[in-house]
Amino acid sequence: SFSNRYLRDLYFLADSAVESHIPFLLAVRGRGFEEEDESHLFRLIESVWIMHNICRRGKWNQMDLLYASLCKDALKKENDFNEIKSQFLTKSYEKLFSSKSDLGNYNSQQFMADFSTAYLQRSSQARVILRRFELSEKEEVGELKEKEIHVEHILPKKPAKGTWSEFADEEKHGEYVNRLGNLTLLHYKLNTSIGNNSFDKKKDEGYANSELEIAKKLCDIDDWTADEIDNRQLEMGKKATEIWPYFSELASIDKKRYGHLVKTDAAE
Repeated sequence: SFSNRYLRDLYFLADSAVESHIPFLLAVRGRGFEEEDESHLFRLIESVWIMHNICRRGKWNQMDLLYASLCKDALKKENDFNEIKSQFLTKSYEKLFSSKSDLGNYNSQQFMADFSTAYLQRSSQARVILRRFELSEKEEVGELKEKEIHVEHILPKKPAKGTWSEFADEEKHGEYVNRLGNLTLLHYKLNTSIGNNSFDKKKDEGYANSELEIAKKLCDIDDWTADEIDNRQLEMGKKATEIWPYFSELASIDKKRYGHLVKTDAAE
């Protein structure tokens, strides 16, 4: 049996209509590995999805082809967990992130930069990503229940009349409203109560009363501007390579071949 934390990991991604990995994960499940191992592999699966589909806007059918190949590796009894993980990393890199891939070379610094400007229109996918940031904030955290947690647009999709003057220009509003830096998690009751009000009201009536660190931290900000969204997302981009350490894991397999992909320079 698996812990509630890992079962919710699986639920949140499945709920976001990300499904290409499921046959591969079921093949791995059939091998009877420990939860710690499978959960570790699942974080790498999330990494590939975020980099290929969210950051690079890559084609979904490439993921299907990748996981069809990986299923065969997982089903081979002579392959232990480390070999399956190694095959996952090397094959995903060759097919999606190497010079041979449709979108060309990719590394941790590019991931950081792309993450720092990424936007998400599907709330269920944003919830997967934001949940990881929340869970990274503190060691002990009440688990986020899928039915209770909403994705909140700090700058609202439809601002209340007379508010959010900086984003009165429709083009500027459209540029920022779905940016990851403009999104947080919030209990559905609080999210419903604050509606599309001003930032001050949202802080006082919503974020200050939240149990979630990702929401409470917004109370330290005086005014929600385009610069604040950019800066918040830049910080998220820096942390993303720690939460989804795909390239570090790849380098650990063969430092001579993949070590150059791990770059620590801040996103520009």
